[in-house]
Amino acid sequence: MSVLLEGHTLVSLGKHEEAIDNYAIAVEIKPSWVSFFNVTISYSQLGRWEELLECCKKARDFPEIKKNLIDEQIRACKCRLKKQRGRKNSCKKASGIRNAKS
Repeated sequence: MSVLLEGHTLVSLGKHEEAIDNYAIAVEIKPSWVSFFNVTISYSQLGRWEELLECCKKARDFPEIKKNLIDEQIRACKCRLKKQRGRKNSCKKASGIRNAKS
């Protein structure tokens, strides 16, 4: 089983820490926007907004990614970070991060 596929399986089982490790190996083997973007799912589920933001920025560097999709993730993540830091913000509804912890 490929590390990417194993990462997907781990995500479906709710084992996000282990999925992150698998996706990190996938990034080392063959960096792609898919690998970086998949990591964002687990970071989101764990509320690890700073790491999520870094992955989104790395994923955005790949020309084949849909910029509007990743930009929405970045906006949503920045809003979550502001909220986490106790800042009142005027962010529009951040819909880019699905099933995320508040």
